Amino acid sequence: MKNKLVAVVCALLVLGIGSYVILNITKKKTTVGDKEISVTIENRLNEEVDIIYQGKITTDKEYLGGALDELVGKNAFSMEASDSGFGRYIISFNQIEGSGIGAYWMFESDNNEVCVENGFCSLGMDMLPINDNDHFIFYLSNSNEY
Repeated sequence: MKNKLVAVVCALLVLGIGSYVILNITKKKTTVGDKEISVTIENRLNEEVDIIYQGKITTDKEYLGGALDELVGKNAFSMEASDSGFGRYIISFNQIEGSGIGAYWMFESDNNEVCVENGFCSLGMDMLPINDNDHFIFYLSNSNEY
């Protein structure tokens, strides 16, 4: 009985250490300290693209969601988001909402490490690490235009 207990404890310990090592190896590194990123917000539902916001921010935030929160705090634009199991989901920018008409706010980047590596921005804004000179485009688009 005692041997089984020792074996179970050892197995759990090995699993715990293995999980910790794997998580730290695969976890994307963040850039600590000031970095400048650019953000563009577009409404692509009209024939001509409406630019809602276009600008740069110098931030010490490590994730995109924190940088957006800073811009909201500086009154660059308003943003409404809802918490989900995958982080916050953007409902509207400047009260422009698309969910009632079959459109959604999405974002992309042509130079963010994670987005380029995966071919699209595969992490939510609160989990996506940002680096100096990253450029993000948030856009409202019909659901059939992914």
